[in-house]
Amino acid sequence: MSYRKMTEGDVVAIVGFLESYRSDENVIRWQDVEAFSKFTRQALNAHPKIKAAYRSAKDRLADARQVESSPAPVCGVSAELAEEIESLRKKIAVLEHQQVLWRRRWYCIAYHIRQQGIQMFNVDRPVPIGSPPLSEKEVRRLLEEFDQDIPPVASHRSN
Repeated sequence: MSYRKMTEGDVVAIVGFLESYRSDENVIRWQDVEAFSKFTRQALNAHPKIKAAYRSAKDRLADARQVESSPAPVCGVSAELAEEIESLRKKIAVLEHQQVLWRRRWYCIAYHIRQQGIQMFNVDRPVPIGSPPLSEKEVRRLLEEFDQDIPPVASHRSN
């Protein structure tokens, strides 16, 4: 578990995790959130936003369990359509998980940019008019570093 104080950025990341959480069992436990955040259940439960997002995730997953256990609709969805729906649900779950990972990565990037004394509004502004455009080769070279699997975000450890 982490020995550092929870920041507003941590709260936002944890709430985002809870809002997009999916599992095969349609169940969420504090253990899952602790594993994601590296904070204790007590620390997580002390934040109203996290507590509300956790309750909402539990309710959403409980509703999903009820839908799964209910009988098939009478109108009869063909097996082919049911497979397609299930496939799309799995793809959505993967994309939502990737979105959480990207949010964490960009949070880290923004944090370190700010640590260097650069403000985000300076980074995210348009290129000045009249500046020479980058060649396609230069753009590819610069973006190559980001065109890989999402690397793990370093966890914060205190000694």
